[in-house]
Amino acid sequence: MTGIENVDGQLILHRLLLICLGAFVYIYIISFILGQERRNKWFHKRKKYTFFNKRGFLGEYLNYGYPCTIPGFLVAILMYGGIFGFGYWYIFKFPY
Repeated sequence: MTGIENVDGQLILHRLLLICLGAFVYIYIISFILGQERRNKWFHKRKKYTFFNKRGFLGEYLNYGYPCTIPGFLVAILMYGGIFGFGYWYIFKFPY
């Protein structure tokens, strides 16, 4: 068998960290392209904040909320599909 079970754990961890960093950059780029006005129309954020769910500036900037319109659902599917699709390809299909 030539699968992921023969790969060193540090290489897998390295790729997982790169995927997390790439996902962060990907979400930031989509957020920049959409702009604040479209994000406010397409997504709804939580209104009530407590001590446990407060975010900093960058966390609040990248917080889309939940989609409430068709374009919002399409953007969410685009983001999730892009991140998970690339992550699956990079870990399981791209050679080590």
